[in-house]
Amino acid sequence: MFLVGEGDPGFPTLSEETRREMGGRTGLEIVPGAMHYLFEEPRALEFVAQRSRDGFATLFAPPA
Repeated sequence: MFLVGEGDPGFPTLSEETRREMGGRTGLEIVPGAMHYLFEEPRALEFVAQRSRDGFATLFAPPA
């Protein structure tokens, strides 16, 4: 899973290209209001933590 800040110039596009090239189960999440990969903006790190938790829960869920 790629988590990138919406205001980080170039990274959403670069991350999407990389994700497509990887193939398989990948995802791209844009972190609202975040400018950089450190996610220092208010509520950005909480957003990253929630999306990471949800992504791992889906990835490691037992088969239906």
